Amino acid sequence: MLNHITKRCGNWHRSSRIFLVVSLIFFSCSAGQLSGQVALPSGKALQTKILAMDSVFWKAYNDCDVEKMMSFIADEVEFYHDKGGQTNGRAALAKSLQAGLCRTGDNEIERRPVAGTIKVFPLAGTGAILSGQHTFHGKASGSDDGIAYFFHLWKFTAGEWKMTRVFSYDHAPLFTNEGEMALSLPAAALEKFVGTYEAPLTGTVKVRVTATGLSLVNGNKSMLLLPKTATVFFNRELPLEFVFEVDENGRATKFSVYEKGQKVEEAIRAGE
Repeated sequence: MLNHITKRCGNWHRSSRIFLVVSLIFFSCSAGQLSGQVALPSGKALQTKILAMDSVFWKAYNDCDVEKMMSFIADEVEFYHDKGGQTNGRAALAKSLQAGLCRTGDNEIERRPVAGTIKVFPLAGTGAILSGQHTFHGKASGSDDGIAYFFHLWKFTAGEWKMTRVFSYDHAPLFTNEGEMALSLPAAALEKFVGTYEAPLTGTVKVRVTATGLSLVNGNKSMLLLPKTATVFFNRELPLEFVFEVDENGRATKFSVYEKGQKVEEAIRAGE
């Protein structure tokens, strides 16, 4: 009998716990609905939404449409710039733009995103983080171009998306290969580079042949390389050169990556 009662009591306690957990979940969901909380988009929908707003924001930036830019900025925004320091509040940020880049009514520089670097990360209960790298190109003759990283916190409040934190950092002069002349090599001359390589910082890199040169694939990212010589390749948009080494059979065994003339990575063919 005692065992039977104990068993029944145990079942009752388990049932009570289940009921309590279900009730708490239901109450939490109901409270969220009663408070007007709106479910945030996720996955592809979130990425599409953030990138669409980002595109409009930067078009306004290039056009020096300060009013349009500020429509995406929260009143309490905090803007951090590695060269200019910290700016607090939308009004102060708008004033700095009107007195600086847009003082003539026309932006003195053009901002361009670096392909393959722009990423969206969901932030539960808040919104999303957008990060990446971009370049700035002066419109005046002889002006210096630059490259930098950015980090934006997009927050969804009161039914609107606003940037509440903005970081712009690691600004540096831009050295690109835009004017570099590319050789035209036959596919047979490119096949010796095809393969899988391992690099300490980058990880696994796959080299493939394209219509104009080579393609480096790292995860879901890819980069087009154009021939500068029979064994040296470059990327048109970034200050990078890729120098391949080949063995006595003419087969590539590794390649080194140079940024602005400095070696930054070395990749060894897998199995070597």
